[in-house]
Amino acid sequence: MNTSITALIACLLSGWPEAPKCHEEVVARGPAVVGEVKPTLLEALRADPGRAVRERNNAVALTGSAAHRDPVHPKTGELRKATAAAQELGRLGEWKPLLDLGTITAVEGLSELKDPPKKVLKALARWAGGKDERLRYAAVDALKAYGPKSAPIVPDMIALLDRVEDGRYSALTVLEKIGPAAAPAVPRLGVLLKDKDWSSSAYSALKAIGTPEAEKLIDDNPLWVPVSP
Repeated sequence: MNTSITALIACLLSGWPEAPKCHEEVVARGPAVVGEVKPTLLEALRADPGRAVRERNNAVALTGSAAHRDPVHPKTGELRKATAAAQELGRLGEWKPLLDLGTITAVEGLSELKDPPKKVLKALARWAGGKDERLRYAAVDALKAYGPKSAPIVPDMIALLDRVEDGRYSALTVLEKIGPAAAPAVPRLGVLLKDKDWSSSAYSALKAIGTPEAEKLIDDNPLWVPVSP
């Protein structure tokens, strides 16, 4: 591996904002260069230190606790590289290793896909209604990033609307991002307009869908507003 490829890989593993710029160079240099950088990206992804380090970093960000902050966790750099590797694999369209791994970091990489295949969408829909809270959030973020391209899993999102504890909020946010292509969900969203706990989110989804049926439901069911005693 020559020096220029080594430097390119280092850039790709550095994360935002440099990595996306280096991605353009990788693509411009063609399939041979992609083939050279891919094994190192996969190695970095598989070295992902996982949930414990991620949760520790979140604790540092949220609390600033000295107990978390000092000393610096030795795995933080590996987590950054794993995340950058996952994102680059997604930009390159290499979804299979990301899907097989199925970690939070890998799902962050899937969110970079320009044209997610149905197999990816179905897996993300399944994780979006799963019991693993962090994986659920990551899957929802990926589906939201795809926007209308998530339309093939509208039926899955409609099914999640009945899962109050671990699926409804996920489904509502994804349906809103899908927009008009989520029209089959309109009748079920209309029912949620009558639920004071969910009416605001249902309203947002219906507004984004914007079909005549959705607009009529919005007009006929003004948002519930609490009345001061």
